[in-house]
Amino acid sequence: MTPFPRILIVDDEPPAIQILCQALADLGDLRFALSGAEALDLVRSEPPDLVLLDARMPGLDGFATCEALKARHPELPILFVTAAGDPDSELRALAAGAADFIVKPVNPPLVRARVEVHLRLRRQQRQYQATVERLRHSEERFRKLFEDTLQATALYQDGGFAAVNPAALGLMGLERADQMLGLTLAALSPPRQPDGRPSAEKATELIAALFAEGSGAFEWQLRRGDGRPFLAEFLATRIYQDGQSLLHLVFSDITARKAAEGALARNRADLEEAQA
Repeated sequence: MTPFPRILIVDDEPPAIQILCQALADLGDLRFALSGAEALDLVRSEPPDLVLLDARMPGLDGFATCEALKARHPELPILFVTAAGDPDSELRALAAGAADFIVKPVNPPLVRARVEVHLRLRRQQRQYQATVERLRHSEERFRKLFEDTLQATALYQDGGFAAVNPAALGLMGLERADQMLGLTLAALSPPRQPDGRPSAEKATELIAALFAEGSGAFEWQLRRGDGRPFLAEFLATRIYQDGQSLLHLVFSDITARKAAEGALARNRADLEEAQA
């Protein structure tokens, strides 16, 4: 349920406040102040969603009040409602941070329509900010999981590794992330893969296919920092971060497992040959 918006009307003339209250009766929780100083006190204790502000008031006038309000609440929509309808006053109001300028005597339906528009824009702005905040927290959780997981994990963009976690560095026998960042899969591999194909050629085709298909699993021979090759198994998933398409890679050393599988296959073959 959408909260009832708070609308603050600031004018030193009670009849003007009454006219605006009648025009906006069911649009929100209406509050009023008879001076700029009173308005600042009210906003300090309970910030409104929108302010209707007169320009000509004794003491702290509307322009100074607007500047003070915007300094504390930059996103607060402030609508000037004033008899000062000359271009200079309008320019001063806009320069002070006003979102709109309405000239007295007011047309109640017009005031109501403009207030509805600015309240709707304010709701949309808050929804957008809430979405951005949720995304920020989601990215922070993802980043923490990425850094803390014990599995070798990396992010790969078209052109090379964009991020690697400590487990990936350990598996590769590297000490610093910059030893992997920006490098392609082929650059961290022997010149040729076990099937004889050049690593650069095969990696280009493989990465393009993974971005196109969105996910996949593959085996790949990598080379550790000391030059020793090892066979890795990769699980790849396409993700989107900051509007960019990336591959989320999780990989592990399967050299020993493959050697054991090969030995088992040879033993079975020898056994079948002996029984023939």
